[in-house]
Amino acid sequence: MKQPGLSRLEWLVPLVIIGLTFFAALDHYSREKALEDNTEQRTLQALKTRIEQAMDNRRGIVDATADVMYASDFVSYKEFAQLALRLLPRSPDLYAIQWIPELRYKDLLQYREQARRAGFFGFDFKQLDLETFALKPVEAKDNDPVIAPIVYTEPRHLTVSAMGFDLNSSPARKRLLDLAKRTESVVISEPIRLVEDPQDRASFLLTTYVNHKSTKGWAMGVWRVPEFIDDAIFDLGLSNNELILQDITDDKPINLYPYFERDAVAHGHDYSQVRIKVANREWLVKLGKHDAGSFAALQALAIVVVGFCLSVGVLVCLAQCPHVQATESERWIYL
Repeated sequence: MKQPGLSRLEWLVPLVIIGLTFFAALDHYSREKALEDNTEQRTLQALKTRIEQAMDNRRGIVDATADVMYASDFVSYKEFAQLALRLLPRSPDLYAIQWIPELRYKDLLQYREQARRAGFFGFDFKQLDLETFALKPVEAKDNDPVIAPIVYTEPRHLTVSAMGFDLNSSPARKRLLDLAKRTESVVISEPIRLVEDPQDRASFLLTTYVNHKSTKGWAMGVWRVPEFIDDAIFDLGLSNNELILQDITDDKPINLYPYFERDAVAHGHDYSQVRIKVANREWLVKLGKHDAGSFAALQALAIVVVGFCLSVGVLVCLAQCPHVQATESERWIYL
C-alpha cells in the first residue's frame, strides 16, 4: 500500500528552493561588496590624481613668481602686487604669494625705508622668540646670520601682519629655506601654523631659491590645507568626515585634514589609503569605507527569508494536492 504523506521527491523540492536562495543571497552579498570596494578604489585614485594635479598647479605659481624675480633687477611693491593679481586666479585657494630676500642685519635699514616710502609706515622686522613663541624685534648678532624676512606679500589685506617676519627665526621654516637653496628646486614645508592665523589650521609653504645677480632670495606660496583640499575634492561628493590627510614623512604622522594634530593617533575606523609623493615630503590619504557590508548582509538575509517562505508555501501546496489527500483517505480506510 502507498505510504501516507509526501514522498521523498516532494520533500526535496523545498530543500532545493532553500539551497538556491542561500546561494543567490551569497552571490548577491559578494557582488555588492566587490562593487563597493571597486568604487572606493576608484574614488581614492581620483582623489590622489586631483591632489597631485593641484600640487603641480601650485608649484607652477611659485615657479612663475621666481621667474619674474630672476629676470628683474628690481621689483617694486606695485609690480609685485600686479604679478599676484595675475597669479591668484590660477589658484583660488592661494593664501599668499611672497618674496623673501636673503639679507644681513646691515641691509635691514634700506628695506625698512623702502617699505615705509611705499606706505607701510609701521613696517619693521621681527623674529620668533623660541622661548615664549611671541614675536620680537630682530636683533643684531655677532655672527651676523642670514635674515630672511617677508618683504612682499599678496593679497596684502590678509597677510600684512606677516610682513617683516624673519623666517629663519622659525626652525621649521629655516629648514625649508635651506633645503630650497641647497637643492635649487621647489620644495614643500612640513605642516605649520601661520603666525597670522588665529585658528589652529595646518598650512604648507612651497618655495624655491632665486640666485641671479643682485637678486637673491626665495619665492614662496602659502596655502592653508583645508582650502587646498576642499578645492581639490569639491566635485567628488566627499564630506570632510570621510577623508583624513596626514604627513608621514617623519617618524610620527601629522594630521593635516580635517584638523591639525601633531603626533596623530591611529583611528579605529576602517579606511582605504594611498600614499602621495609631494615634492620632498610624503602624504597619506585615508578615505573612510562606507559600511555597505551591513546593508548587503541585510539584503542577503531578506533573500534567504523569502526563499524559506517560498519553500513553506510549496510544502503547503503539495500537502493539499489531490494525490496526497487520496493517500490520507486510504490510510483512514485501512485503519
